[in-house]
Amino acid sequence: MPNWTYNNTQIVGNKVDVANFLKTIIGKDDKGENYYDFTKCNPMPIELQNLHQGSRSIDGVTVDAWYEDGDDVRPMMDMVKDRLIKEHKTYKPIDWQYNNWGTKWGDCQTELLSDETVDDTRTLEFYFESAWGEPFRLLNDIAIKFNLEIENKWDIELGNGDGVSTYPWSPEDTEQIYTQHEYELESMRNNVDKIFNADTL
Repeated sequence: MPNWTYNNTQIVGNKVDVANFLKTIIGKDDKGENYYDFTKCNPMPIELQNLHQGSRSIDGVTVDAWYEDGDDVRPMMDMVKDRLIKEHKTYKPIDWQYNNWGTKWGDCQTELLSDETVDDTRTLEFYFESAWGEPFRLLNDIAIKFNLEIENKWDIELGNGDGVSTYPWSPEDTEQIYTQHEYELESMRNNVDKIFNADTL
């Protein structure tokens, strides 16, 4: 179980830009009710959505990524891994989420609390939860892509931190923070791999 982060998010922009954003994130569930999903603005590649990762033995070979279709279980081929790494920098779903959303799973339990328009300005208020921290890359990318201003008040459960973030960042800050984020993630993964490999020797 992660430490959950509680997010109260205000999104402000021209009513046309806000409408385009809202159209992108809204969907219908099995009961015909509206739901909201920020990750629709930057969805995970289809090839990663049905992929399982971890450790599993298939035909006597231990693999770290595989597909399951009913009773059929097959490993991801190395050439597919290489292509996905070239296209998406990873072949692992969780790594892709951290790389592109800034946290695991993006937004969860997302609710639209209010929707107000004054002249040409429309303001949305959302509540959502996220794992371990706010999905900062997702929010910054949304602000840039849809020409919006976003203020996110976040609070990590059990007193593990809180704050207020505003988006979009400047192009310079975006590049610097994204580069640092990717570097830190890669360093962490390398350290985990070293520990895992040492334990299996």
